[in-house]
Amino acid sequence: MLFKNYIYVNEVLLKKLSKQLEIEMSYDIEKTNQKNRKAGIGGSSFSIGGENIQTDTESLKKDKYDLIRIFEKKTQEDETGIICFDFDDADHIFSGQLIQFTAKMMKPKGDDENIELVNSIKQNPFFTEIIKDSVEKENSNEQKLLDFVLKQNNNIPIYFSNDEKYIVVSSINIDMLDISYEDFQELYGEEVKVVLLVDRKYSEQQDVILMDIMKDILKIGRDLRRTMPKQEQDKYIIKDKGPAIKGEILAMYN
Repeated sequence: MLFKNYIYVNEVLLKKLSKQLEIEMSYDIEKTNQKNRKAGIGGSSFSIGGENIQTDTESLKKDKYDLIRIFEKKTQEDETGIICFDFDDADHIFSGQLIQFTAKMMKPKGDDENIELVNSIKQNPFFTEIIKDSVEKENSNEQKLLDFVLKQNNNIPIYFSNDEKYIVVSSINIDMLDISYEDFQELYGEEVKVVLLVDRKYSEQQDVILMDIMKDILKIGRDLRRTMPKQEQDKYIIKDKGPAIKGEILAMYN
């Protein structure tokens, strides 16, 4: 038996999909252990030769690892299936399917490009009032501001590549990591196993939006975003080129 070393489990998505498959998502069990003990001489509550029945009650609760194991077993039994993804051919992949694959986890952009993006935000008066109270003065250098921009919503864009035709685009919520964020960063460029719920496919002619800084991070409403010229808005959108699959990660492990 091969044990999975979980990197990330999306509990919100796991519970949502489990509910659709009518999997019981949580339960409490009281496990009772009874032990017979011979009473000692002189015990105030026992007679000589009597027995005392000691009861220990233990409360058990299903955790996310229990649930994901049940979920995987259920998908096999119901033949709903988790489909193996071929990075060279996605004709058989559709929205709403669960796919699994092994690929290298990559950063959407290099640090230099992110720093350049952050500097443009700092220099744009449109964002001055939005960010000035969110970043401490002593932490207002480019790297700290980059951390603020990318971590404010706890969502980090990532993509997966197998050096073939397609890429798989997604993001992770830092709060759902099963390892530290620092250890997670060490996995960039390494192969990991992924289970992902497909949202949509992109052709090679289409741009894939990895993250919209104004919408996803700074939480600027549509009406306010529309007051900016499109060329200006595009500066704050991290993109990649298709062909691609975009979706929500259910689990990552190695």
